[in-house]
Amino acid sequence: MDQARVSHTYLVYLPYDYEPGQKRPLMLFLSGKGENGVDGYWTIHNNFGLEIWEMKRHFPFICAIPQCPSETGWTGANLERALDFADEVAERYGTDEDRFYITGVSQGGQGVWNAIDQVPERFAAAVPLCGMPHVNAKKLVESGLPIWNFYNKGDKEELVEANRRTRLALLEAGGSPVVTEYNAAGHNCWDRAYRSKAMYEWLLSNQRDADRSDATKFQLIAPEEIVKHWLSTNQKKWVASDQGVSSPADTGSSTSEFLVSDVAYKDLDLHVDARFGPDCTSCRLALLGSSDATDAESRQGIEIVLCCAEGGMGGVRSLDNGKWLTRLAPFAQRQLQADYSNDIRLALHDDQLTVHINGCKAFDVSLPNKYEQQSHEYFPAYIACHDLNLQYLRLCAGN
Repeated sequence: MDQARVSHTYLVYLPYDYEPGQKRPLMLFLSGKGENGVDGYWTIHNNFGLEIWEMKRHFPFICAIPQCPSETGWTGANLERALDFADEVAERYGTDEDRFYITGVSQGGQGVWNAIDQVPERFAAAVPLCGMPHVNAKKLVESGLPIWNFYNKGDKEELVEANRRTRLALLEAGGSPVVTEYNAAGHNCWDRAYRSKAMYEWLLSNQRDADRSDATKFQLIAPEEIVKHWLSTNQKKWVASDQGVSSPADTGSSTSEFLVSDVAYKDLDLHVDARFGPDCTSCRLALLGSSDATDAESRQGIEIVLCCAEGGMGGVRSLDNGKWLTRLAPFAQRQLQADYSNDIRLALHDDQLTVHINGCKAFDVSLPNKYEQQSHEYFPAYIACHDLNLQYLRLCAGN
């Protein structure tokens, strides 16, 4: 009960194998409006609590779960109380201060946006679900806070458009949040999101870093700039539109059509939305040792083949000899969807290539030393694929 004699209910979840002194990660969960009150029951019954219980043997987080009073939301004093409660839980159970995460659904999703807009430096990562965002995009990007946002395409139009606008604002400000827009109707995206193994792995991969705000921003490259400055093999015209960059029309050629960056990179993070049409089964990218890809016989580098399950085998193969260096992880391959905008992320650092598909790690492979001897830098490239648009290309170069 607070100074105004208003009662508040709080719950704490401890992992089944918790022992003092373990420095567990802490998760603050903000519930939706339907769970408001003081009963302490609906907070965990309607969402989140059920998923935690299903995964209790593999769920490492201590959870701070405040209940929002009736007819209010996660703003002002309520949000302050939630953060203060998380601090009390952290102190009592000795959680890891650099692994403090925040998540919430609907009204609680909006509460997450409110919290990270006000104090982004407090969190290691944030996962808002189906909330209405109102944030200062520039400030949030400058904080370096990792964000994974979930909502349904068939939710209320106002909410969907607000989330899309916020994502674009974050991209234009130099950020690259992970966004999952489920191709589903209704408001409930939490049953699926909170059962996502990849989401929890992503959370734990992020820790609060004192130097996070110094992270290099991404450059969002417009489709017109890509088509204008990147180099096309065989002089075929790639198409730039509001939907992104699409392949040249089918020409009957037996060789692959490449669109090659005019800049080479030694260290690189490349993120792109691969919008698969109904008939698309794969997305193919490349890292080339030379910007001249016109001669198939002399191409050096690797091809990255990301295909749906019906599209066959995916992975990384050498363009020198055609040998596969690694295969696409089956779980990640199943995340690729037709008629969907798939989030593809490549990270190349010290000749180690890591690729994620819709938040799931697809593979992690060391590039052969001979490529480094031939060229210390790589030219990113698109390879033409049927019924595929590549949108929102973001680059963050380390050199």
